[in-house]
Amino acid sequence: FFDLDRTLMEGSSAFQFGRAAYKAGLLSRRQLVSDAVANVRFRLRGSTDEDTHALRDRISASLAGTRVRDLERLGPDVLARILPRIYPQVLAIAYEHQDAGRRVYIATAASSELAEILAQVLSLDGGIGSQFSEVRDGVFTGEPTGLFIYGAGKARGIEQLAAREGIDLGASY
Repeated sequence: FFDLDRTLMEGSSAFQFGRAAYKAGLLSRRQLVSDAVANVRFRLRGSTDEDTHALRDRISASLAGTRVRDLERLGPDVLARILPRIYPQVLAIAYEHQDAGRRVYIATAASSELAEILAQVLSLDGGIGSQFSEVRDGVFTGEPTGLFIYGAGKARGIEQLAAREGIDLGASY
């Protein structure tokens, strides 16, 4: 299991997503700056359960009224920003694990869609990511749903995947 931000890639995937959303007109300059400051503060202070829930709720609420299709269309721009930041040395380690017969997954607080797309592009076995908002009629409602794959939520997400796929976590890396 490989974390994405600052492990598999240099920097933050959320920042790259924010830049793409701003460029597409889905995020105001003020919101982009506000999110960047909040992200830095969150990373520097560490997180409590309360902070983690507040972050997830803020992300979920910011999606309210946005069409799923509009976010999906950010994919090429987001990937173009993330792929050059992938650490080749870490990816090589992931491939060594695959070559040794172990499945390799990305586990990230980023969206489950981004985790899966990255896993596919990088030829990994899958991705575990967050689901931020409920969807009705192709539009995000802003109501949180699913696991936030951060902190204890990341551990739960990995445990759930291991149970589904028959992976022995005691023999995992």
